[in-house]
Amino acid sequence: MDSTLKTNFSLSEEQLNELTPWLISVWQTGSGSLPWITNAHDVDIVFYVKHNHTSPEVQRFKQLAAQYKPAGTCWIIETVPDRKYLYGYEYHFLKNIWGTEKPKWDIFEPTMQARTKQFLKTWVGRKLPRSSKLWYHVLTQVYLFKNGDYFLTDEQAANVRLCHDRKMTEELYDFVVKEVTAWPSNTRYALSTTAEDN
Repeated sequence: MDSTLKTNFSLSEEQLNELTPWLISVWQTGSGSLPWITNAHDVDIVFYVKHNHTSPEVQRFKQLAAQYKPAGTCWIIETVPDRKYLYGYEYHFLKNIWGTEKPKWDIFEPTMQARTKQFLKTWVGRKLPRSSKLWYHVLTQVYLFKNGDYFLTDEQAANVRLCHDRKMTEELYDFVVKEVTAWPSNTRYALSTTAEDN
């Protein structure tokens, strides 16, 4: 277990071993795993598992979560990542806590890129208020696609932090809308956005 992350995680090696082989690995994700976010508001932990059906391991996980999950921490049960088009890019920056097998999600894989861009086009079309924290996910991916890799410049990182802190400027909003609406539409990958509102 990664000792540098133990303060963000409250289960012991023995408790995690109880959940195997259902539990594959454990990772820190969310804004706290992103190198350009300096003031994460909470801690997101992904439990990468084989399935999320009812089973003794799932029941045991729920018991452990009820007893040990710290306040301000979100524990997420994740099978093969599915429909994470708003924030799936974060999987590139996962910080390992336990286990070794990493969930795979690459926004630059051609089909995934097409699906992600189509999702973001639909999401931007909803015209949510600039105060929504979720804009930082959209702006981040606009920059990543423009850069062609998983990095941001200092200026881009500063702009993403503004959105993360719910301080998106009108100029940034206009930039995102212009960039995303310029992407070609691909109705083959049209997706509902309602699953990723939280």
